[in-house]
Amino acid sequence: MQEQIQTQVQPPIDLPKKPKPRKHLIFLGIGLLILLILGAGYRTYQETKIKESLQAALAKGPQTAEDTEVFVISGILSPIHTYNISTKVSGQITEVSVTKGEHIKANTVLARQDPTDVKLASGQGSTTDELLQRLKIAYDTAKDTYEKNKELFDAGAIAQTVLDQSAVQMENARLQYEGTAKYILEQTGKTIIKSPGQGIVTSLNIQAGDYAGAGTPIATITDTSQVILKGNVFESWLSYLKPKAKVDVYIDTLDKTYEGIVTYISPVAVSSGQMFPVEITINNELGELRAGMTASCTLRKESEKTED
Repeated sequence: MQEQIQTQVQPPIDLPKKPKPRKHLIFLGIGLLILLILGAGYRTYQETKIKESLQAALAKGPQTAEDTEVFVISGILSPIHTYNISTKVSGQITEVSVTKGEHIKANTVLARQDPTDVKLASGQGSTTDELLQRLKIAYDTAKDTYEKNKELFDAGAIAQTVLDQSAVQMENARLQYEGTAKYILEQTGKTIIKSPGQGIVTSLNIQAGDYAGAGTPIATITDTSQVILKGNVFESWLSYLKPKAKVDVYIDTLDKTYEGIVTYISPVAVSSGQMFPVEITINNELGELRAGMTASCTLRKESEKTED
């Protein structure tokens, strides 16, 4: 028997349709890319122009008040704060808590001194603990005397003047005890040497075991979170420069321009007259700028004068 082979026709399979390209997203991406390229190019153009104008101004040599197009303030960058730390009392250094080059916060403990010398410095042949004990006994005695005299006065056994005298003696004894205790606490606290501000430990002149008398320099803390460009401008330029004005500061070593803010304009000219000291502050959050670097700020007179 011949078998019949039946061919079964399968229904067509629906393939997923390709999504249509979203043209508006493509155009948006191209537009953003163009803006980024233009922005980077404009920034490079700005820095190049600043550098060229600076070099041209410096090529003129010493400037005079008659220079009408550009004026260059140039100088050395200074840290915003420098703290020179010295001991306040005498004593042996028992601990040094920081290292040179370390970044520290305000109130960081730098070192500690043995308080023995402070406690022996009462000038009365005893330690501060012994002195305080004597003063406390004297105060307690004066207080007991006053309380007894108060009872006698209330009973009519003594005069008002006797009571008043014992009250004065009690008050004097209290002031002497509490004042001495406060003074000793303050002096002992001075054996813990702290930094008054943040910064970098740029010098450290002690080590554990050293003896340091009062007033011995032990460390320098330099705060370069901001740096300052100091210079002088002619009086004819004062109308073009106002406090809080933003200016461009060029660092030749880094070949880079930073934004600075005019933070000080002296109300008094230098001794020779005609020129006024100014200060320009630059933020240094990234730590790229270092105190001692050469910096220049180019001012242009063709820009509109700032209003008073």
